[in-house]
Amino acid sequence: MADHASFVGASRKLGLSATTVTRTVRSLETALGISLFNRTTRSVHLTTEGVEFLARCRAAIFDLDGAIAIAQGARTAPQGVLSITAPVIFGRVHVLPVVTELLKAWPQLNIRLFLTDRVVHLVEEGVDLAIRIAPPQDSALKMQKSERSRKFLLPAQLI
Repeated sequence: MADHASFVGASRKLGLSATTVTRTVRSLETALGISLFNRTTRSVHLTTEGVEFLARCRAAIFDLDGAIAIAQGARTAPQGVLSITAPVIFGRVHVLPVVTELLKAWPQLNIRLFLTDRVVHLVEEGVDLAIRIAPPQDSALKMQKSERSRKFLLPAQLI
């Protein structure tokens, strides 16, 4: 009703009778002990309490949808921003083709590829994955060797 400004419009959208919608809203208002709508013969508008209640209900539904998405995470496509850095030449030759394929396979994924020959400070520059030719200078970093038979390969997680 809040989006339609009428019980009849809401009932059409929900595929219910106007009587069912009216009774359901009245029952909710009784249970809450407040009026959610100001009703006139020509319109229906949310009360101040109704506006607040609707906002909190929508936020709760959004949170619930997020919880469901997290729980189903193993079955969902990768999405969001993945920030990768690599040396310039190596990145152009080996990383860029893989990034291109990833973007084709996962359209909801955004990749920020930063090709530079300088050592990037991962946390300070918001980098998720650094591909380096030399061992890391920072012993706190976790490293996965990806060289096999002098041919560079990317970690399996990216392929």
